[in-house]
Amino acid sequence: MKNRINTPLICLLMLIGILFISCDKNDDEPSDCGCNSETNYTITETDSLIGKIYYRSQNSTYNNLYSIIYKEVQYSNSSTFMIVCNEDFLNNEFEDIKNSGESVEVKFSGDLKSICEKPNGPADISYYRIILTSIERL
Repeated sequence: MKNRINTPLICLLMLIGILFISCDKNDDEPSDCGCNSETNYTITETDSLIGKIYYRSQNSTYNNLYSIIYKEVQYSNSSTFMIVCNEDFLNNEFEDIKNSGESVEVKFSGDLKSICEKPNGPADISYYRIILTSIERL
C-alpha cells in the first residue's frame, strides 16, 4: 500500500521539476540560430569584402531590415545574403536607402550567425545574420 501512494507522488514531483527546468531558460543564452547564436564565421577587416547594403521592405520573411549581399568573385553564381542584427551600428548613415529601394556599395566586416528561417531561393545563395563590426560606404 505504501508503494502505491509514493509512486504517483514521486511521478508528480518529477513532472513538476521537469516543467520548472524547461521553463527556466535564460533569454541571454545563445540559441542555435539568430543574432544570439554562436558565431559561424568571422569576416575580418583585412578580408576587405565589398558588398551591397539595401533595406528590405518587400520580402515576407525579413521585412524592414537592412541586408547585405556579397557575390563571390571566384564563383559568379554564388552569393551570401546577410541580414543585419545590429542596425544601431549603422548610425542612420544609410537612412537614404530606406525609401529609395536602392543599394549602396560597402566594405564591411562582422560575425556571421545561423539564420532561423531560410527563405525559399536558389541553392547557391547562403543566408546568415550578421553582427557588423565595421562598415564603410564606398
